[in-house]
Amino acid sequence: MNVDFEERVHFPRLHRYRLGRTRQALRNPEFGSAAAHHRIYAPWLKPSCCHAGMVGLRGTVSPESGPMQRAAREIKDVLEANGVAHMPVGLDLVEPAMLFELRAISALTRPMKPTCSAWWVPARAGR
Repeated sequence: MNVDFEERVHFPRLHRYRLGRTRQALRNPEFGSAAAHHRIYAPWLKPSCCHAGMVGLRGTVSPESGPMQRAAREIKDVLEANGVAHMPVGLDLVEPAMLFELRAISALTRPMKPTCSAWWVPARAGR
């Protein structure tokens, strides 16, 4: 029965409890997602505007599996729906595979670091 009489730990029950909590958390499709957090705690954002950002999980998901292509197509669709598909998209942080997919669908991409640095450095210097 594996009961530690000194600590009164019932190991099978503890195992079932922890396994149950883990399974419940995994049933939630956005477990640990920043997009889910934004939907809950940033009411000024439209829920339709909160999407997963690191779809390739920093290189752990093969680009051939498709999430990059789907995300790039979704981005292009949003840009087209809002009439700004012809304008450049500023990228602060991007996975190389995602950058390649955005360029493959003819999305204009521009690095944001020079723009952000030009804006941020004088502000930090007290200007």
